Amino acid sequence: MQKTIDETNRRRSIQMAYNEKHGITPTTISRTREEILARKSILDVREGNKKAYVDRELEPSMAADPVLAFMSRDQVERMLADTERKMKDAAKDLDFITAAQYRDEMMALRKRLK
Repeated sequence: MQKTIDETNRRRSIQMAYNEKHGITPTTISRTREEILARKSILDVREGNKKAYVDRELEPSMAADPVLAFMSRDQVERMLADTERKMKDAAKDLDFITAAQYRDEMMALRKRLK
């Protein structure tokens, strides 16, 4: 327990020195109960987030598309790369549900490639 207290004090002193050097005055964030309860997702919590969380209908799976059977290997690989890009964009925007859906889509496309 003492090691934890000592480490906390060490980090606190470093932070205080940094704040003093850069003229930072820590302030407490105060929100009303209504503001806290009005937030619906982690995306609402991030300040400055330009994309709003929107519940949207799921798109049909590309891997289940019957047209996929007639696509060339190059076309499927391009579709796979596009899906991976969309997955990374969704993860960057903290939309992990959509990112997981794209991940599952990628796995299904890779399975079809084999």
